[in-house]
Amino acid sequence: MEIADLLAFAMEQQASDLHVSADLPPLLRIHGDIRPIAVAPLAHADVRAMLYAVMSDPQRRQYADTQDCDFAFALPELGRFRVNAFVHSRGAGAVFRLTTRSNRPKCSGSSPRRSSPVQLARLPDLRPDPANRGWPQSSP
Repeated sequence: MEIADLLAFAMEQQASDLHVSADLPPLLRIHGDIRPIAVAPLAHADVRAMLYAVMSDPQRRQYADTQDCDFAFALPELGRFRVNAFVHSRGAGAVFRLTTRSNRPKCSGSSPRRSSPVQLARLPDLRPDPANRGWPQSSP
């Protein structure tokens, strides 16, 4: 089983994360729920081989030395992923998160901005309301 195949399947299922861990089948996070993929549990050596396939030499050394490594990598046909690789009581494990799809259109200069200056100007006025100990509701 190749990591690219698992990541492609995760993307088809609209999962935000792929979890791989020794002695468990791969898991997908879909809308906040963790769901197993119907395959055999992965062995420690299989998980480590998947990680080493996408790590650089310095990342492999860090992972071997510290049993932990955070990194990002890209698969041209799929996209860019953030990874937290670790070793726990069962063996190797990792969480892969899709950050950018390869077929996602590039942002253009004409796309709407996430925050306008008007919205940013209102931020200093937002303070907790002492009466209800919460944040004020925004008005239209």
